[in-house]
Amino acid sequence: MNHQTPSVARGFFSRLLDRDFLKLKESGRFALFGKELIEDRPIPLRRWLGLRRQIVMPFAAARYFGEPFKVPGSDHISISKPDSNYAIQHQILMTFIAEFKKFAVLRRGIVSIQANLDRFEEIRPAMKQLVGWGTDGMNPNAVHHRLSDRGDAVEFEGYGELKKVTIDDLDELPPSDQSAIAASNSAMQQLLGDWNAIWKKGQLSSDDKETLLGIASQMHDRLELIFRVVEQSMGGILQDHYGAQRAIAKYARDRYADLQRKR
Repeated sequence: MNHQTPSVARGFFSRLLDRDFLKLKESGRFALFGKELIEDRPIPLRRWLGLRRQIVMPFAAARYFGEPFKVPGSDHISISKPDSNYAIQHQILMTFIAEFKKFAVLRRGIVSIQANLDRFEEIRPAMKQLVGWGTDGMNPNAVHHRLSDRGDAVEFEGYGELKKVTIDDLDELPPSDQSAIAASNSAMQQLLGDWNAIWKKGQLSSDDKETLLGIASQMHDRLELIFRVVEQSMGGILQDHYGAQRAIAKYARDRYADLQRKR
């Protein structure tokens, strides 16, 4: 590259960066979002010289994301340096940030649904043993769930059907439920860690068992919220091992509530 002029080198690397970004965006490896703003006119010096083209032409400023917006009266400098909080480009930026934050909450909610159903299934045999429902083996699950649509949905497949819970479904929930589901991932992870720390002792005292029932009770509350959202989205009651999860969690919660009343 040493024999080329700086402008040629910049053009080469610009095209290389453009190509690599497009490949990354289309690969789906990351959820990429953006809002493109377009200059309306040349900078004052270029206008004074009679040059009518913007520094960044519209075709170059609107390559990656849908619905670009031309900022009226803007040039290459003013488009990135709005004169007040009321400037249209600043308002668009604030709207984009708010929408991105909301999407992040909904995306975490989808991940939480998938992860928490897995976590509870992991401890279901131990919880059966804790509440005295026996230690016999469990039949293979007839329904399975997994993340799909590049992390924008959880799909449930079984009994000849395939149904999904999507980000759009979560978007219809009250904001408090959206936040609760998103936060349940880390909360359930902590509860599972607390459960395993006690359960691995083997010989459990009465206090240990009561503590485990308390943990199960907290898991029940988060699990029930997830079941409600999933069933509302899919238009039916979850069966198979999900029904068993719900029954065991409810029984453990009721046992714990009885113990608290007797104190």
